[in-house]
Amino acid sequence: MRVQTDEDLMTAFEILCGKKEPEKITAMEVAKRAGVTRSTFYNHFADMPTLIETYEDQILDGIFDILSEYGDMGKNGIQFTRKFFSTLCRYVRNSNYLIRRFRKLTTVRFIEKALIRFHGYVESMLSRQASTPAEQQVSSYIQAYALGGLVGILHKWTSEDCADSPEAVAFVLTRIYMTGISMFE
Repeated sequence: MRVQTDEDLMTAFEILCGKKEPEKITAMEVAKRAGVTRSTFYNHFADMPTLIETYEDQILDGIFDILSEYGDMGKNGIQFTRKFFSTLCRYVRNSNYLIRRFRKLTTVRFIEKALIRFHGYVESMLSRQASTPAEQQVSSYIQAYALGGLVGILHKWTSEDCADSPEAVAFVLTRIYMTGISMFE
């Protein structure tokens, strides 16, 4: 029951993010939307920042599930890389929370948290590959550049209310990513 109520509260929060900024959403609004009492909210989360932190972790886990499903994008070819970016863009478009976060980069805490986690993932991936430290360093810079570009493109796309299809954005991301890494292969 506890897990289901947590999910209900986070779903309510996600829905409310479609109407207002996450920091302006109250525990009472989330509880009401989830169909529970305010005290039930506090039985599950200490406060709104705790709910937001938990929700962000859940989102990042979802993104990393997508990433691990597609593996080393550049090494797996252009179609594979495009499919990854298309899946990622659909994931963003379907999340009011992510749209708000990418649209308004002044709230950088989540983006910073995501970049730190991505950097750790890339470093872990590179350390498993049989390459020299110099190659790992270059690859790390390429991945950091790609992540910065990804954030910038998602910011532009969400600022335009995701007007272009996820596939159109994935096409651009794939071309940029594949062109960038091909220079170093």
